[in-house]
Amino acid sequence: MYFSITLQSLSLFLLILYIFSKTQFSKKKPTIHGLKSYPLIGYLPHFIRNRHRFLEWVTELILQSPTRTMGFSSPGTTSGIIIGNPASVEHILKTNSSNYPKGERTISRLADFLGHGILNSEGEHWKQQRKAASFEFNKKTLRHFIVDSVHFEISNRLLPILDRAIERGGEVELQDVLERFSFDSICKVAFGEDPACLTEEQEGFEGTNSTELMTAFAQAQDLTVARFIEPIEGMYKLKKILNIGSEKRLKESISIVHGYAMKIIRARLTKGMDLEGKEDILSRSAANKDHNVEELRDTVISFLLASRETTSTALTWMSCKEDDILPDGTFVGKGWSVMYSAYAMGRSEKIWGKDCLEFKPERWLNEQGVFTPESPFSIPIVRRATGDAYHCATWRAVIELAARCYTR
Repeated sequence: MYFSITLQSLSLFLLILYIFSKTQFSKKKPTIHGLKSYPLIGYLPHFIRNRHRFLEWVTELILQSPTRTMGFSSPGTTSGIIIGNPASVEHILKTNSSNYPKGERTISRLADFLGHGILNSEGEHWKQQRKAASFEFNKKTLRHFIVDSVHFEISNRLLPILDRAIERGGEVELQDVLERFSFDSICKVAFGEDPACLTEEQEGFEGTNSTELMTAFAQAQDLTVARFIEPIEGMYKLKKILNIGSEKRLKESISIVHGYAMKIIRARLTKGMDLEGKEDILSRSAANKDHNVEELRDTVISFLLASRETTSTALTWMSCKEDDILPDGTFVGKGWSVMYSAYAMGRSEKIWGKDCLEFKPERWLNEQGVFTPESPFSIPIVRRATGDAYHCATWRAVIELAARCYTR
């Protein structure tokens, strides 16, 4: 009896091993230049070892690759590639874009945070949302509202903080200040509400509800991105069911962000606030009676995320519908995950030259001092998109006013 059970177990193990080997080795797999592939487990040890520095690690591999692409394939994960080549980026975003939709893998990972807003939809649903958003952003009243909101934040909060630092001879953590400035401005345009993350009274910028909201939003972004780089495919689903680890923290962060959004939305709708004359995104969307509260939430959250370019780019994962060959000769298999790395491309000597790591704005000027734009696929983080009006108005105003006040 014992022998029989052992034989059955051994047979089952060999069957599983056979099926595993067929699925792992019968199909063409991506190549990772410079990395050793281990029997059965593939590149999994490398992914685990570098998971804490994934962005830097991917950049190193892309820049070492002759084609400036990085492949990934390990047991329990979906095969795929990350691109750092302008010609290949143009291929997947423009030339053959119909072969690279978001796909169910991407949409399902983003749904908890983004619902089915414009950043997490495709096909006709995406086209409808894009059309509606473009219509609103092309209105002069919204553009004026954006400019007014940004100028208020600069004049009444950003510049006074810089002035006080100069008077005291102190230092300012500029990245933190600008993130808070941006979040205040974005929330005004999105909700018509002011979280006041950058008020003068907040000497240390700590201990406020607005800080909790901003921190929760940033954490929700980071933990959502982490779902895409789990060493084992679908591991996040198990952690979500058990409510442990990163998924527990993600749930808590999303609850704070969604709770803030829903509180504002319900209050605005139930109090019967007159939406005429209100220029923020929420009021404009709520004026359309066809929207329910969840759709309004998804619309506003998507706008908040799209306004934070670094994260929205990190979430640009696609799925290959049919086998394809990139311009550099790289094979992309059906069902593979595909994304591009703007971070790696911005550090590529092949694109920008040996001084690529230097802050050198004049690189975009020709010998006559005239601006000469690069291909948008060389810097895909800077792209034409709904919401460009917000970005352009914000940073043009910051540079203009800062230069006016502090240029000697």
